[in-house]
Amino acid sequence: PRGRHIIQICKDVPCYLNDGFDLVATLEKLLGIKVGETTEDGLFTLEYSSCLGHCDISPVIRVNNTTYGHLNPKKMKAILAELRGE
Repeated sequence: PRGRHIIQICKDVPCYLNDGFDLVATLEKLLGIKVGETTEDGLFTLEYSSCLGHCDISPVIRVNNTTYGHLNPKKMKAILAELRGE
């Protein structure tokens, strides 16, 4: 089953080239899952996506219908905390 929050990771060229850190590894570490899996609590599912159309703010992810850009590890932690309701 898919989680309540579907995290789509853009894997198109601009996001890949602007990824100053390993976005996928960071998300997998923070969530304790791999791409294609859902967290045990059913809260998050990680998926790859083609271009999300926000190359100007890459790297980006989309969570449900909200796009987050200019990502870094600190921002990723804050986004996940917000989605968890912390």
